[in-house]
Amino acid sequence: MDDQRGFDATLAAFVLLAALAILGGGAFYMQSRSQARLAEAEAVAEAERADAMAAEAQERFIAELAARQGQTNSTPMPTPDRIAEATADIDALMDAWHLAAAEGDGPAYFGAFTEDAVFLGTDKTERWTVEEFQAELGHHFDGENAWTYVSTERHVSVGELGMTAWLDERLSNAKYGEVRGSGVLQRTADGWRIAQYIMSFPVPNALAPDLVARIAALGEAEPEADPEDAE
Repeated sequence: MDDQRGFDATLAAFVLLAALAILGGGAFYMQSRSQARLAEAEAVAEAERADAMAAEAQERFIAELAARQGQTNSTPMPTPDRIAEATADIDALMDAWHLAAAEGDGPAYFGAFTEDAVFLGTDKTERWTVEEFQAELGHHFDGENAWTYVSTERHVSVGELGMTAWLDERLSNAKYGEVRGSGVLQRTADGWRIAQYIMSFPVPNALAPDLVARIAALGEAEPEADPEDAE
């Protein structure tokens, strides 16, 4: 009888422990699932916040871009009268520039450039900044003729904002005959200035193959520099 009671007590204790274990496991499972759901909800919320921030940043970017575009579009375009005035000013500048070379007026000639201007002569080696150009050929401006080129035809185009322009012109020279010049100009606080100028010889297509062959044959042998070759 005592043995039976002991067995029953042991069995009851075992059942109680098993039940507690099951209940504890269930509670742990429920807690784990709750934590997982909470973490999942937090991850979803974080993703939604990130999407919202990205959308807001995109909207700000589009708004700023539209504002800038509006500012650009609101910039008044030059009127025909302003374009005509700019063209006349550029014509006067270029005529005075060529005249300065013909009269050997160095300050007027080199002063017509912007500070960062580039001059390209007819020879492949002749790419100069203003300082390099003046150092190379400035000694020809001694109050006498440096070189004489007369513009016989000029085409000027003014940019949309009226701050830049470009031109091409036909030039006459006693030694070389017809020469071509082209350039880019900028409007500065001191008026229009030359930002780039390029001199070239217009070569008839019929003569181009022979001329190209002669240049190739010349190779690295460079002829003695001629002051007028640069202008």
